[in-house]
Amino acid sequence: MAPFFSIVTFVKNRSDKIAKCIESIQRQNINNLEMVIQDGSSTDGTKEICEKMAFLDKRIKFVSENDKSPTDAWFKALKRCRGDWIGLLMSDETYCPNALISVKSIIRSQQLSNSSFIYGNGFTVDYEGDLLGEVHADKNFSIERYLLNEVLPHPGNCFINKKILNKAKILNREIHWGCGEYEVFLRLALCANPTHVPIYISNFAVHQNQLGGSVKANREVTESELLLFKKFFGSKEGKKFRHLENQACIGILKRSLTILITKNFLEDSYFYIKEMIKFGHERKKIYDLLYLITKEKIKKNRQESKKIKNKIQSNNKQNFLNTLLAFMGGIVCAKNHNIIILRTVKPILRLLSKL
Repeated sequence: MAPFFSIVTFVKNRSDKIAKCIESIQRQNINNLEMVIQDGSSTDGTKEICEKMAFLDKRIKFVSENDKSPTDAWFKALKRCRGDWIGLLMSDETYCPNALISVKSIIRSQQLSNSSFIYGNGFTVDYEGDLLGEVHADKNFSIERYLLNEVLPHPGNCFINKKILNKAKILNREIHWGCGEYEVFLRLALCANPTHVPIYISNFAVHQNQLGGSVKANREVTESELLLFKKFFGSKEGKKFRHLENQACIGILKRSLTILITKNFLEDSYFYIKEMIKFGHERKKIYDLLYLITKEKIKKNRQESKKIKNKIQSNNKQNFLNTLLAFMGGIVCAKNHNIIILRTVKPILRLLSKL
């Protein structure tokens, strides 16, 4: 008999987080599930932790092998899933208590077997798992709003209907690896309507160390999404949405630029500005963005200048102290110079006490 849930986690070198993630699934008040863990040949002890936990809990299906990308790892795990509904929990994330039993109850009571996926609310946490805030998913989902970045369900708060996943033939498609999650949920929504559930499902991580937390990764995701849009809006199924193409591309670029500005990754910002101009973004809004970026750059430069100045002062101070201490050591080592020691050491000590 197939399990009701398959919970996918793909991971690489997260030995400090993976056990907590798995334990949050194990603590769910439901047994009819499997945990499908795909490890990217970790070298920091993650693999050994997963192997030990899989040995103790037969619901854990663990594989460790090389992959091309996070999306490649996700697809490998998806193909191994036997459950009717598939969740995705990243290695630095956890499920809220009783989240799965609540989701299962809603699916059955509302007869959601024909929904492409269900999505709910969640909490944001930092790398240590400390609460940052709440995120309430927009319940008014539509393809148009999804394309325009107005409603973007977080994958950790979603459960995919495997029946619709197979119907849409997503696992057999050539997916844009850089934005695999975005494309999967788009394809699912095109095949059948999703459903919002008003419950808190996961604690999803927001921090510098997460996937996509670098300038390079941000650019790769953005370029993949732009390529996806070019392909989608030029296709038969995207024809009815073609009037949204420029606006959708601008939305992707603005979202990525906002992430960069938030993280002070300003060195790549003009790429996004140039792309927005290409897609016809309003001139006044371009000026506003340029002003904001320039302002943030000045602020960042001041902060960096202050850090450098403090470092120089600190180094100068340390060098001065080392010189004084060396001088004092030479005096103390001298023999039969008690008066010189007293007369020299006392003022130096007074000077050191003021530094």
